[in-house]
Amino acid sequence: MKGTGARAFLLLLILAALVPALAGCGHEPAFGEDGPPPLSGDVAVLGYSLEGLVAALEAADQGAAVMVFYEEEEPLPAGGFRWQEGVLCPADDSPEAEAELKAALQSSGAGQSYIDFFCRHIEEDLTWLTREIGVRWSPLPEAMLCRPQNTSEVQFYRRLEEAARKKGVRFFSGTSVTEIRLNSAERVEGLTIEKEGIRRQVFAPTVILSGGGYLGNRELMSRVAPRVTPAPWGDQAASSAVDLALSLDLDLTGAHRFLYSLAVEENGRWKTPLLPEEALLIAGSRIVPVRGKSAGELVQAIKAAGTQKGYLLMMEPADPQARGVAGWRRYDNLEAFMKANDLDLPLLRSWFSRPWQRYRGIEVQLVAEYCLGGIAASENGELLRRGKPVAGLYGVGEIAAQEERQSLLPGEILAQGITRGRFVGSRAALAAQG
Repeated sequence: MKGTGARAFLLLLILAALVPALAGCGHEPAFGEDGPPPLSGDVAVLGYSLEGLVAALEAADQGAAVMVFYEEEEPLPAGGFRWQEGVLCPADDSPEAEAELKAALQSSGAGQSYIDFFCRHIEEDLTWLTREIGVRWSPLPEAMLCRPQNTSEVQFYRRLEEAARKKGVRFFSGTSVTEIRLNSAERVEGLTIEKEGIRRQVFAPTVILSGGGYLGNRELMSRVAPRVTPAPWGDQAASSAVDLALSLDLDLTGAHRFLYSLAVEENGRWKTPLLPEEALLIAGSRIVPVRGKSAGELVQAIKAAGTQKGYLLMMEPADPQARGVAGWRRYDNLEAFMKANDLDLPLLRSWFSRPWQRYRGIEVQLVAEYCLGGIAASENGELLRRGKPVAGLYGVGEIAAQEERQSLLPGEILAQGITRGRFVGSRAALAAQG
C-alpha cells in the first residue's frame, strides 16, 4: 500500500506540473488571470435580427454550439415596411403558382441561380418555421404574399429566440464585438467582445454578420452616396457589423443602390405622407396623378425624372384640416404654387379647371430605407475580400449583397431573411464541425 500511495502521489505531482503546459493546447488558448475566461463555440452570430435568429436556430438544429451577440439590452425588431409587406411566397403549391413567382422574380432583375434557390426553399422553410415556432401563415389579398396570422412581429422574434434557447443557443445582450480575429491563414478564429468596459475573447471557427446595412454609417454614406437621405424609420442605427467588415477590408459592392420610399418633412421631422387620390405628383417635367398608383410607382416616377424630390399638389378641400393635407402649404392659386417652387409647367394648368382657386402642396423627398448593395457575398454566403471568400466568415440580411439588383419584390426582404438565414446557418454549422 505504501508503494502504491507513493506512486499515486508522484503521478499527481507530474500532472500538476503538466497542467500549465497543457492549458494552451486545447480549443481555447490560456489567457492571463486578469480578465474573464474565454468563451467558445462553433458559430457566433452578430446581431439580433430575423435572419440572424433564423441562422442561429438552424445552426443549432445541425448540432452546432451557437452564440448570439448584440449591443442592445432589450432588442426590438426593425419594424416598418418589411413586416407590413408580408412574405413573398407562391400563391399555392401548383406548378402555375411557382411559374408566376419565377416570372415575377425574373422581371425584378433576379438572376437564375437566385430564382432557383428561392423557389426551391421558400415553401419548405415556411413549413419549417411552422414546425419550430408554431407560426401559421395566412395569404394576403395581394398575390404571392403571406403573413403570420397568430403572432405579432415582436412575438415572432421572441418565439425564434425561445426556440433557439431550447436548442442550447446562448444569447449575450449589451455586448459589443470589437474585433473579428483571423489567423495567419486568414481563416476566422474568433472574436473580441466587450461589455461594461470588460473585454473577453471568444473562440469560434465561423462567424455570421447579420442585420442592417450601412444607411446608419454616416462616414461611409458621405463617400458612396452623399446625396441620399436615409429614412429615419426602420433599422438605420449605425451597424457595428458594417464597421467590423470594413476594418477587415472586405469587398463593398453596389453601394449606391437602395430601395426608396416617399417622405415629407413636417415640423422638422420626416414622415411617410398620406397620398390623397385627388393629388398630382410633380417631378421635374413629369405630372402623375396619384389615383390608382402605389407608393412604389410614385417613387419610380420621381426616379425616372432624374431627381430626388417632387411635389404633391391638389385643390384645397372644403375642410382645410382634411386628413392628409393639414400640414401642406397653402397657395392662393396655381401660379403662386409654381412661382414659390420655381416651376415652369404650362401643362399643369390644363390639369385643373379652376387655376384661380386655393391649392395645397408639399415637397416630397425620396429617402432610402434599405440597402440593395452591401458587403459582397458568395452564393454560399461567405463574405469576400479581394474577390475571394474569407473562410468561416458569413453574412446574411441587409449587410450582405449576393446579387446586383435594382429592386426587390414586395415581401422579398422577409422571405430572404428566412431562406438565406436558414441556408447560411446550415453552411456555417457544417463548416464549423467539418
